[in-house]
Amino acid sequence: MKSLFGFLLTTGIVLSLVLNTGCGSRKPEGFPKTVPYAIIVKNSGLPEKDVSIFLYPEEASGGAWVAGGNSDSSGKASLVTSQEHYTAKGVPEGKFKVILNKKVEVPGAVSEEEYKKMTGHEKEAYGNKMRAEREKIPLIVPKVLTNPMTTPVTVEVSASNSETVIDLKDYKKRDEFPDRWVIPGQHVQN
Repeated sequence: MKSLFGFLLTTGIVLSLVLNTGCGSRKPEGFPKTVPYAIIVKNSGLPEKDVSIFLYPEEASGGAWVAGGNSDSSGKASLVTSQEHYTAKGVPEGKFKVILNKKVEVPGAVSEEEYKKMTGHEKEAYGNKMRAEREKIPLIVPKVLTNPMTTPVTVEVSASNSETVIDLKDYKKRDEFPDRWVIPGQHVQN
């Protein structure tokens, strides 16, 4: 679990750097060829913006690159692949698990500076309060889609397959009834 958390944290940091710094000029040795690829995120048919998307290779790629993007106001994320300071539009061909996440703003959150000024007891009380507040906020992205070990969403990226649409509503029942997961388009059996 620690390695999974480390992967997601590293991927998030690298991806944010990639999306904020733009393309580097020098392609790293062994960097894979990419093809244009986009994921459109919807929620009950409506576009869902500001969703972070990561592609996790189903098989070890042997590379140190990461692929992902963020959905815009139309729900579309044109994905990029990055390694070190180099970023390329698109994704390497292959099969990937899709991991989605969306930052949730918790009411009453304090700035990092304010948090640093708190005593140990205040930090503990604040942490408990924030966990309780977070529990009140409904998840936009179903929990099952936020982890490469549980996500049922896979894509096969190729030159002939350049886009996938994911509707979050198709996966909400998995969070409500974890013992009876629902595959979109299939019926729940009791």
